[in-house]
Amino acid sequence: MTSTEIRAVRLEELPTLLQLAHRIWHDHYPGIITVKQIDYMLALGYEPTVLERELAEGTRIDVLMHGANMIGFMSFGPAKAGNVKLHKCYLDVGAHVQGLGQQMLDHVAIASKDMGAQTLSLRVNKENRKPFRRMNAVVLRSLNRWLMTSATVSSWTTTPCPLPCSA
Repeated sequence: MTSTEIRAVRLEELPTLLQLAHRIWHDHYPGIITVKQIDYMLALGYEPTVLERELAEGTRIDVLMHGANMIGFMSFGPAKAGNVKLHKCYLDVGAHVQGLGQQMLDHVAIASKDMGAQTLSLRVNKENRKPFRRMNAVVLRSLNRWLMTSATVSSWTTTPCPLPCSA
């Protein structure tokens, strides 16, 4: 049986994370945004130098590994004024409907609570409804195609992370 774990990304794994991001975005976002917009967003937020800078500034990037394969990742933090922002949370479409996405969200919530946060927030496209429904999030404001949402850390987690998770 292949083990699954959540842990911090290693710098040498950033190229693998970037490949996974490209695959996930091109699988998930057509129909929500154009391919041109997808490519723009990937260039904006998924270049090695961008991720390295985020890590240096205190953003956590954790990966979901299934054996030796990276199948998901999340980027969040740092905590500011009791809030942690979830920047990225993506799971390979082939791993959907197994509870792994919820475990990723639970991992972020637990880690955020450990950072001293009471709330988590994220910005999500209005047409991408899964994230804020899964979080039981409250929409704070709407701007054009974007929603700013927030959820309390304690209401977000459903269970302790059952996967091996390193903080």
